Amino acid sequence: MVNKELFGKLAEMMRANDVEAVVVAPGNDLRFLLGGSVLLCERFQGLFIKNDATAFYYCNALYVDEISDLLGDVPVYGWHDSDGFEDGAKKLFEKYGLVGKKIAFNGNVRAFNLIKLMEAVDFTPVNGKDYLELVRIIKTPEEMDNLREASRIADLAFEGVLKFIKPGVTEKEIEDEIKRICHENGGENAGGIVPTTSETRAWSKSTPWSSWTTAAPTRECGQTLPGPSLLARPPKERSTSMTWSSRQTSPERPLT
Repeated sequence: MVNKELFGKLAEMMRANDVEAVVVAPGNDLRFLLGGSVLLCERFQGLFIKNDATAFYYCNALYVDEISDLLGDVPVYGWHDSDGFEDGAKKLFEKYGLVGKKIAFNGNVRAFNLIKLMEAVDFTPVNGKDYLELVRIIKTPEEMDNLREASRIADLAFEGVLKFIKPGVTEKEIEDEIKRICHENGGENAGGIVPTTSETRAWSKSTPWSSWTTAAPTRECGQTLPGPSLLARPPKERSTSMTWSSRQTSPERPLT
């Protein structure tokens, strides 16, 4: 679903900088704005958000139905591979008054598509990364409530898993316990724990458990909330982190 409050924040920033619209291609930025994922593809596509907070989406015709279901009442326009996206984009720029204006683009717009678009339509491209970062940083009241709730659930999981850990307990058992505590207390999409480092594949029983830390699962807010370390990390040990993830860990390898 479209978050109109976030659209309004973006629109206000654009008006202050004389930017007519921002184009957000599929990726983390778009997922944050819509609360859902759009298929990644090298074909040109993106959400155009204007500085009056109205929007439309332009994509390959293959994805129009799927994206229309996600966007609700936001208009979705399609283009065909046989025609290319340039002519359709030119017509949309004319329809929505974007010709000759400053248009911001996020980092997921592919360079070769942007070059083709600039060859077809007259506009001034500007960096849209900062606008989207500010929207993510400056939280809405709902996001603040979600962060507080995620922190509360993470604290409960932290306290519960400390009591659960003992010699011989496997990673999978700890993962299942964390999921159980999170779900029982209203957490959503709680994954598990897995070492995330370049040395992950080389880990063995000799890897100290004290070098692992956690990050709390989020609750519908699209952000990662730093969580408490499960055990104190000695300052000179290797820098290793553990995040909540949907990846499965080995059910057999015990912690030492």
